[in-house]
Amino acid sequence: MLLGLLALPGLAQAQAQAQPRTPPAPPEALIAYFAQVRQAEVIQDPEQRCLAYPDLPDNAWPAGAAQSRCLTVRAPVLPLAEIESRLATADGGAWLEQRLDEMLDANDEPRERDRIFAVLNLFDASERAGSVATLWLRQMPQSPFALTAMGKHRAAQGWASRGTQYVYKTSDAQLQRMRQLFAGAAPLLSDALEREPRLTPACVALAEIGRQSSDTLQRSALEQCLQADPLSYYVVWEWMNSATPKWGGSMEAMDMVAAYIRQRGPENPTLYSLLSQPPGYEASLMDKYADGQEGFVAASRAGPGAYMMSKAGYAYWAKDDPWMALVYWSQAMRFWPDDMEVRGMRGRALHHVRDYAWAVKDLLPAAAADGSDLELQYATGSTLLELRRFEESRPYLLRAQKQPGRQLAALERYCFTWINYWEGLKTKQARDCTAALVSQVPTHGEYWGWRYTTLSASRDERWVEAAGQFLLYANPRDPRQQALKKDLLASGVQPAKSGSGKRGNP
Repeated sequence: MLLGLLALPGLAQAQAQAQPRTPPAPPEALIAYFAQVRQAEVIQDPEQRCLAYPDLPDNAWPAGAAQSRCLTVRAPVLPLAEIESRLATADGGAWLEQRLDEMLDANDEPRERDRIFAVLNLFDASERAGSVATLWLRQMPQSPFALTAMGKHRAAQGWASRGTQYVYKTSDAQLQRMRQLFAGAAPLLSDALEREPRLTPACVALAEIGRQSSDTLQRSALEQCLQADPLSYYVVWEWMNSATPKWGGSMEAMDMVAAYIRQRGPENPTLYSLLSQPPGYEASLMDKYADGQEGFVAASRAGPGAYMMSKAGYAYWAKDDPWMALVYWSQAMRFWPDDMEVRGMRGRALHHVRDYAWAVKDLLPAAAADGSDLELQYATGSTLLELRRFEESRPYLLRAQKQPGRQLAALERYCFTWINYWEGLKTKQARDCTAALVSQVPTHGEYWGWRYTTLSASRDERWVEAAGQFLLYANPRDPRQQALKKDLLASGVQPAKSGSGKRGNP
């Protein structure tokens, strides 16, 4: 006995019959802004996409700040895979030496400045980066570039060992491991600088180590960096970091760096993005994003700093303003296109405003990058469900069920992916998930309706009990449930007695 689609009450019936919906428009003042963002998002080239973006509304950025900042989103001239493949050839080490020398020679050209950072920053804490650095250093033990690659790899391992907590929250074992790795990195980086004083990625890495371990090292390395390239974005960024109160500086020291940026910015407008740091520093120390909103917004308007704009997005999200959160997270992603945390948050905000087609483009890569973020898994699965991509949604909704606050909602959505079509109704998965639903909420009429439908489709005699429970708990204010109740009563099914419900078994 099966009484047709009426047996798919509530969520299941509504979505089974739904057509794709047009997402709601943003507030009128932001319509033109988001129209331009959408146009930019389809551009594949990172720099051109960045240039096509609208600037942050109501900003006070100096001329050329955003356009110059867009240079930093370009892919490395030498990807790690190419470095590895070159080292596999007889003259690969020599070729790399010449190519990187050419990059240093071209550093004074505006479009070529700092491009060597993008290459040497590839040597992070990962095992693969370590393997390539090891191979390079073995082949070219005198190369300042190979020395820097290995030094940066070991330094990155040290930072990873330390973690991101304050020192008083970091274990002695973590700090000891960090010091060991830093001790291995510093001589390599110092050797590289002796061989090639223009190699600012090496002195920046040394200054970063010094910030954590030695004021003398930090000061000497930063001084060498500023002598080598006083207009380098990464050098001045490290100078700004070292000027913060967190690292022994002061607000006055940060303002001094900001004054330097205003003076030298016309020579390299990329520096202007660092003007966001002083006005947002105190806000970044607050326990709650919402409390720092004013500071984050002021910081974002001062310069196109992706960090402060991302924090402004969190502040607006915390204050239940998803559209303004989207404004700031989109700006942050303009300059941080590879940041999966910000991408995931923008995807969640897009899901919240029901722009599912755009949301999924952010959520899928973000969820793949971090399978431990169960809220992100839930948003991804729910978005795929809204797009009627049922099979794709299931793995995300299964993982999301491990999130206590989302367990039931994720189970319900996962269950729908099976019961919304005839063949799915007859599966073991449909029987299992409807059993779990009525077990968790035994007085939920809609869940009993799903259970009845599933068992009927499988010609399982337990449909009678499920139908009786549905009749007992059907929502009197739900027209679909009442229509099914009427049909069941007309067919002779009797309501179960109150308190007689059994836990559902598959």
